[in-house]
Amino acid sequence: MNAHRRKFRNEIGNEIEIRVSEKDIDRVRGVLLWIAGPNSDTEMHITRLEAEVLHEELGKALKGE
Repeated sequence: MNAHRRKFRNEIGNEIEIRVSEKDIDRVRGVLLWIAGPNSDTEMHITRLEAEVLHEELGKALKGE
């Protein structure tokens, strides 16, 4: 399993941890995304295609498109 983990401090000073790993959904390639901050944890399990579209849309949003 290909997994990535990163801890950082965001713009408002909070410690954040993000984990991203490959995890199949019903024999379809998938991605497990987990993010934790000072007050909450969130987990999202999505298909590979959903992850690719999310990646594209985040890129557009961060570029101001």
